[in-house]
Amino acid sequence: MRPSEAFAQHRDVIRQIVLESGMTNPRLFGSALHGDDIEGSDLDLLIDAPRGKSLFDVVRVQLAIEDCVGIDVHLLTPGDLPPKYRDAVVHEAEPV
Repeated sequence: MRPSEAFAQHRDVIRQIVLESGMTNPRLFGSALHGDDIEGSDLDLLIDAPRGKSLFDVVRVQLAIEDCVGIDVHLLTPGDLPPKYRDAVVHEAEPV
């Protein structure tokens, strides 16, 4: 299944998982957003992690989303993005 298809089917649940974990502002970016994803691609999501949340918290959310959608998920915060691309990715990302 293409990530864009998995995202469309599970959008509401993805948002719920992120928000229930205490993370905020889930956004879609990457190939699924641009429509050039292929089967086997991962689903690129951006979230904001409030102060006090750790990398382990982010990984827990990533694994929960992967279990839900059945494909690999690349879950990042803006600070995880390379500075060279950060502003562009944050600007184009679409809310979940």
